[in-house]
Amino acid sequence: MEHQLINSKATHYSGIVYSDHSFEPHFHNSYELIYAMKGRIGITVGRETVNLSEGELILIAPCVVHEITDDEKATFFIAIITPNYITDFFEAHQNDLAIRFHIDAEAADFIRQHLIREPLPTIYQIKACFYLLLSFAENGTVVLSAKDNSISFVYTVNSYIADHFTGKLQRKDLAQLLGYEEHYFSTLFYKNFGMGFRAYLNQCRLSSACQLLQTTKSSVSSIAFDSGFSSVREFNNVFSRLMGTTPTEYRKSHAASRQSD
Repeated sequence: MEHQLINSKATHYSGIVYSDHSFEPHFHNSYELIYAMKGRIGITVGRETVNLSEGELILIAPCVVHEITDDEKATFFIAIITPNYITDFFEAHQNDLAIRFHIDAEAADFIRQHLIREPLPTIYQIKACFYLLLSFAENGTVVLSAKDNSISFVYTVNSYIADHFTGKLQRKDLAQLLGYEEHYFSTLFYKNFGMGFRAYLNQCRLSSACQLLQTTKSSVSSIAFDSGFSSVREFNNVFSRLMGTTPTEYRKSHAASRQSD
C-alpha cells in the first residue's frame, strides 16, 4: 500500500486514459474517478471488490485505499480532483467513501468531449463535467461507507498520516489523538494495514521521496528531510532496503528513462 502524492495537491486535477494497466493498493489526498471506457476492470476498495463494465464509473473519496486490476486489457479513464473543486458534494457525502454509478449516453458524450481531452480542460470545464457526473453519483450505489468501524479506522489513520507524515509523527501520539491505548492501537493498525506503524509510515515517506527525486532538482539531503526522515542516513537505509537501489541511482535511472521516451 502506498500514498500516491501525484495529483494530491490542493489545487490539482489530472485526467489520464490507461490501457491494460493495473495499480497496486494506494490512496490519494484527492477524489479519484474511474471510468471504464472499454472492457471490464476490477476495483477493490476496503474489503469490497466490484467489476466495472463498459460505461460504469466509481468515485473514491480521499485517503481511501483502493486497487485497480485489469485482466482484460481494458481501457479506462482516471481523473484525480481535489475536494476543493466539489466542496458541496464532499461535505454532503463524507461517509460515502466509494460510489458506483452509471451515466447516460448524452452525459458520456459530454464527458468525452470536455473532460477526456488534450490539452487539459479548463477549471470551468472540469467543474462543469464533475457536477454533471455528481448528479448521477447522487443516485449511485455506495460501495464503501465510513460507518463501518474498521473502514473508519483506516480512513481516519490514512487522512492523518497523509497530512502529517513529513513531521515528527509518533505511534503513541496518533494513538492518543484517536483515543486508543498504544498497544491496542498497534494491534489494530497491524490488523488493518498488514504491517506495523513504522513500516507503513516509511512507505508513505518513501513515496514522497520518489516523487521528489523524479520531479525536482532538490538535493538528496533536502528530499530526505522534506519527506519526513530524521536523517540522511536513515533515508538512505530505508530507500536501499525497500527500493533495492540508492536515491541517486534511482534519480539517474528515471532521468534516463524520460530521455529515452
